[in-house]
Amino acid sequence: MRRGLFGRVARLSLVLLCGACASRKEEAAPPPATQASAPTPEAAPMAVTLECEMSVAPRLRVGEPVELKFKLRNATSEPLSVLTWQTPLEGLFNKYLKVTRDGAEVSFSGPTMKRGDPGADAYVTLEPGAAKEATVEISLAYDFTQPGNYRIEFRNHLMDVAPKGAALPRPLPEHQSATLKCPVVETVLAAQ
Repeated sequence: MRRGLFGRVARLSLVLLCGACASRKEEAAPPPATQASAPTPEAAPMAVTLECEMSVAPRLRVGEPVELKFKLRNATSEPLSVLTWQTPLEGLFNKYLKVTRDGAEVSFSGPTMKRGDPGADAYVTLEPGAAKEATVEISLAYDFTQPGNYRIEFRNHLMDVAPKGAALPRPLPEHQSATLKCPVVETVLAAQ
């Protein structure tokens, strides 16, 4: 009985395998030349003038909260809408900071999120010269339990920046990223 069952399973597997190969050959056939689509260029980072400031207390004791203050200012003459994801304007979600202690990277242990397209409420509009500020307690997501010299830097990337008149929210493939240079900040944590 075992040989009969084994033989049937082997034959069934062979039939399925051959059928899968045949359907793959059909799928792999290139489309006719009349249906070839032109390659779509990748969206280049948008050239915008947004200014960033960060600050943290210069000296703290181990066990005290480490609060990072973040300020984003529109230095252009037009309103800009900025997606707040992966910035302190949204809170402490995902790894948008690089934190080091005495030169060694401190791992991120906060919440991470995978998302679909943003909603309109995920954007903040900055009028010319206007700024938006946020404070996040980064010690909730990074290990600040050891004394040492800490460096904190923003990873220099805004996911989507839209000029005045752009339809918002935009689906992920239509995002226009922008580079944002923030000065690195440092703090020293002393033992208690």
